[in-house]
Amino acid sequence: MRAVPIPYVPACRDSLAEFVNSLPCVIYESTRMLEIRNVSSNVAEFLGFEAHELVGSLFSLRAQVFAQDIEFFEEQLQLLDQRGAVSLIHRFRHRNGLPVRVAHRLCTLETGQEHLVRGCFLAVENDFHGLNCTSGVVDRFVHKLGNHLTLLQMIGNSLKRDFPVCREIDVLHETLGRTIELTRSFSDFSQPPTQTPKPVDMLEILDRALMRTKWVLRDKTIVLEEQVDRSLQRFSIVGDPWLLELAIGEILINAVEASTKNGKVVIAGEIYNETDGIATVAICVQDFGTGIEPKDLGRIFQPFFTTKDRHPGLGLNRARRFIEIHGGFLKLSSQSEKGTVVEINLPATQSETTGETISSPMISVNRRMA
Repeated sequence: MRAVPIPYVPACRDSLAEFVNSLPCVIYESTRMLEIRNVSSNVAEFLGFEAHELVGSLFSLRAQVFAQDIEFFEEQLQLLDQRGAVSLIHRFRHRNGLPVRVAHRLCTLETGQEHLVRGCFLAVENDFHGLNCTSGVVDRFVHKLGNHLTLLQMIGNSLKRDFPVCREIDVLHETLGRTIELTRSFSDFSQPPTQTPKPVDMLEILDRALMRTKWVLRDKTIVLEEQVDRSLQRFSIVGDPWLLELAIGEILINAVEASTKNGKVVIAGEIYNETDGIATVAICVQDFGTGIEPKDLGRIFQPFFTTKDRHPGLGLNRARRFIEIHGGFLKLSSQSEKGTVVEINLPATQSETTGETISSPMISVNRRMA
């Protein structure tokens, strides 16, 4: 029986487009510079841009790669030229400024004299509990190490009482104290989420973080200026309140330590990009202290890097890690001898109950911790 060719039906193209747009991933075609030629319309769900805004506008996906992932992304593009296809996990920047973690596949296509790239990417959820498969081993190791160090410290204290004037014992006592502090810092650094993610009130987190830094503020007689938008109480962040408190507390401690005696630290909080019950929470901590030398800015988030004496060098890296766990990002800017600004951005959703009526949009309070 002779096969009868199926006539072209215009609706087929519509059906194909509908099928492509229903896929759980974005499909695109671009130039070698990743300037979009064609893209599935579901890109709006992933990056917040409508397809018609991207096609033919010299919009480049490279420009949307999250700043901290650019170097890795560029390395993979170089491999694309060699291999013809690469797969990677990285972050794009959503239109609202927040990171979107994606699994991305790219392959090259040569059509005549034109060098094209075709690719697809889909969102990868933040693995809130599976951040580090060895975290349990690390926790147990740190715990056992801490027990031994505590015992050694007790022995050192006993020796110091028996031999109050002994340089060697003084050095031993000081070294043990610094080692125990480093162990505690590393334990916090490797800390996994302690509970199932739940809605968190950011105002409560800020209050608790301030209480954690009360002793540092008091010792240096630092004035803390709070500029917090009360509308924060209308939104909540889904996550682990303990990790968020640690992150903000660490940033505050760094700001206070960088400040001169009787100086000032400003903490501000606001909501922006509010759309249909979804928004971004921005927390900003600013000091007016020593600042960071330009040569050190590129290393400031490296574990164990520090410019301070007797400091473990894990604080900012730990804070950034905890913020990224919650789908946010942390950025830092600094000028030597003028101060440093650390900004946290986190995704938030409108709370089911907003509590008391908001009568004042902003509170501005100067505190000197007693």
